[in-house]
Amino acid sequence: MSRWNISHLAFYSKNDLCRTIEFNVNDVTIITGASNTGKSAVISAIDYCLGSSTCNIPAFVSARVTHIATRWSDGTTAFIVARELSRTGKASGNMYFEYGSDVELPDSAGGLNGSGNIEEVKGLIENLFGFKEVNQTDNVFNINKISIRQITPFMYLDKNIIISDTTLMYGLDDPNASKRIVDSLPYFLGAIDLDELEALNRLRGLKKGVENEEKKKILFEQHQVDLLEKCRSLLAEASQVGLYQMTDEINGASKEKLIDDLKNLTNWEYRAVNFENEDMVKALQQTKMSELNQLNALRRKKTAALQINTTTSEYDSVVDKQISKLDLGKFFQHTEEKCPVCSSDFTEPNELSKLIENSIVELKREKNVVKQHRPSINGFVKEMDTQIETLQTSINKTDADIRNLIKESDVAQKHLVLNQRITRVIGRISYFLDNHSTVEAFDQKKLNEYNEDIEQITKKYGKSQKEERIALAERKISKYTTANLKELPKGIPIETCDVDFFSKQPKLVITDSETQIKTQFENIGSDENYLSLHLSFAFAFQRFLAEKQSSVPGLLILDQISRPYYSNKTESEESDLNEIANSDDDSSALERHFNFIFAQVASQDGLQVIVLEHAYLSYHEEYKKTTKYQWPKIANDKLIPSDWPVN
Repeated sequence: MSRWNISHLAFYSKNDLCRTIEFNVNDVTIITGASNTGKSAVISAIDYCLGSSTCNIPAFVSARVTHIATRWSDGTTAFIVARELSRTGKASGNMYFEYGSDVELPDSAGGLNGSGNIEEVKGLIENLFGFKEVNQTDNVFNINKISIRQITPFMYLDKNIIISDTTLMYGLDDPNASKRIVDSLPYFLGAIDLDELEALNRLRGLKKGVENEEKKKILFEQHQVDLLEKCRSLLAEASQVGLYQMTDEINGASKEKLIDDLKNLTNWEYRAVNFENEDMVKALQQTKMSELNQLNALRRKKTAALQINTTTSEYDSVVDKQISKLDLGKFFQHTEEKCPVCSSDFTEPNELSKLIENSIVELKREKNVVKQHRPSINGFVKEMDTQIETLQTSINKTDADIRNLIKESDVAQKHLVLNQRITRVIGRISYFLDNHSTVEAFDQKKLNEYNEDIEQITKKYGKSQKEERIALAERKISKYTTANLKELPKGIPIETCDVDFFSKQPKLVITDSETQIKTQFENIGSDENYLSLHLSFAFAFQRFLAEKQSSVPGLLILDQISRPYYSNKTESEESDLNEIANSDDDSSALERHFNFIFAQVASQDGLQVIVLEHAYLSYHEEYKKTTKYQWPKIANDKLIPSDWPVN
């Protein structure tokens, strides 16, 4: 055996226990089990140890396991790669790697050696698998390197792929992974060697570099044009206000010359404006300021007087009310014979009535006195209005005199306007000099070097040669797939057909051998047809890889071949791992699939197949012989023991 096989898969518990699954190298290993016994977790566990970016380990496993480890061997060298399980459910970057002629898995996670991060360990595995040359380059353009993550499509036929009517290979349904897989196919097809692959990867980077440099060149040239135009525009404005003398040479002047001219203009100093009647204007302005102050004072006095007038009116109202209350004379009929209150007869003159009469007379006199002495400010307000009007007229006259004096000085006015225009121009020039952006100078030498490298690579690795080698590989894989399909059960439209593989997408096209009618992969129909096509293609590709001595391990993991034939009936406790086909025809078809698998492994040196299956073919001797584990639903035996602690 010279191809890499996986010999063991180990799970380490939180209480230092170890569950080890052993696989037959260079042979078939079958694991049968009921639902929820952990069969499908075998693929995700192996893939996790090969550096997957996500952790797809089932929750039942991740809750009880701290580390997963795998042991690989090619017959002379073995290596152990292990990875920690994160408590958060995300993929951990903590890995372990150890290799030698006879390394063995430890009994507990504490015995794992060679700790490192995920990139370091992936690099070590890639070296052993044979990817070291292309991946050890320091070339910054090598952005599409071949890695162990691109070998998984040739090794896994999981439950989503094995009877899929849309996806041909594992990982092609993942947008993030599919592009790298497709880009790496020419290397795995043997159409390009590592040197050429590196050169083509560099070519892709060089073309991107040329694109960036050309964009930089366009940006730089446009920036230069815009900068020159802005400089000329500002100098033209300066010329209009007499700061700069425009000449024809400005059109051919360099950027540096124009910017220097603009910088010199910013040294301009403001020239003070001298009015001919400056002293008179200043005197009038002082007079105007004094009159404005007087005017404001009068207005404040008027406002205060109006407020007092409001208070006086309120006072008048109160006095009138009080006088009304005191005006009682009209209610008394005073005589010496009658009571002034009740008009009853007095037998003799009454002093009390005289006192009342006198009080009423006194009140009337007081009322007249009050009305005569009521406060009045109307005259004061009128006087304020007169003074305000006089001051306003004087202020208007002073203001008119000032305007007339300024208008009389035409030279001063022109200088003032010119200074304002110059100041605005200088401001725009200063803002431009302080804020204009700079663009990195374009390096034509770098662009020339990129183009020269592209020309050399293109000349050395012609496109036609690569396409011819890809076509030869595709034809060989198509031939092997067609031959394999003849050995497997199938129905219309692939009963008699030729299968053509195209790697660019990739896809399979079915051509009827007699009618030459072509059928696309998506239109084949029938789970049995898809199962047979996937198996035919997967084993054909493994045969091709073995002939090319590829770096891909000789491993195929198949998840439940019996899917098209599996009974939908509920399993009984006694027979949940017995024959499960719906009919004798289905049972015979399923047996043909396994006979095909055993024959393929026997004919391909170094090929290992792991089958994860629900069915147990008790009538098939070779099936029983290679079944290493049986996990019935009613038993505690399964991938991870149920009694392993969660915490």
